[in-house]
Amino acid sequence: MFGFFKKGLSRYDRRDALAAQDLYRAALRQSRREEFFLRFGVPDTVDGRFDLFLIHVYMIFFRLRNHKRYKDISQCLFDTAFREIDKSLREAGVGDVSVPKYMKKMMEAFNGRMNVYKQASEYEQEDPKVPIAPGHPLFDALRRNLYGTLEKPEESTIADMVKYMRASMFDLVSQDLEEIALGNVRFLAFAPDAGEKKKV
Repeated sequence: MFGFFKKGLSRYDRRDALAAQDLYRAALRQSRREEFFLRFGVPDTVDGRFDLFLIHVYMIFFRLRNHKRYKDISQCLFDTAFREIDKSLREAGVGDVSVPKYMKKMMEAFNGRMNVYKQASEYEQEDPKVPIAPGHPLFDALRRNLYGTLEKPEESTIADMVKYMRASMFDLVSQDLEEIALGNVRFLAFAPDAGEKKKV
C-alpha cells in the first residue's frame, strides 16, 4: 500500500499537485505545534520532528486510502515532502555527495513508518478494546519510532499520543473525503494544560 520509494515519479495533474502541497503544509504546520513537545514529550530534535511529520502524513493517507485518486495524491504528497527535505538539507550545508545518502535513508524510514502505522491501525480496528499500554501495536510503534531516541520515555505520554492519533483518525473520517482530496484537511489540537480538543 505504501510503496513510495521509487526511481521515477508518478504522473499527476495540477489539481493533485496543488492538493498535495496544501496537505504537506497542513501536516508540517500541525507537527510543529508546541503541544507535542510540551505535553506529549516528543523529542524536539530533527528525528523527533521528522517522525511527528510522518505521523500526520500517515493520517492523511489513512483517510484518503479509498479515494479514486489516492495513488496519485499520495505519490505527489511524497514527492512534495522529499523535494522540500532535499532543499532543506542543501540549505543546511549538506554537500551534494551526501544529500542522496541522507535522502535514501529518510525515504526508507518513511516507507517503514507508513507500513508500521498501517499494520497497527488495522490491528486496532479488529480489536479496539485493547488497553493503550505496552503491547498495544500502536503504542509499541510510537515507542520505537517517535520516542526511539529517548532512553526511558514516559508510558503515559506515549499513551496520550496514541489517544491523539486515534481521535485524529476518527475525526478525519468525519471530514469530507473530496475536500481532503482537494487539500482541505483539519487536524485536532490538544491544549497542553487541560487536554481539551479543538480543530485547527
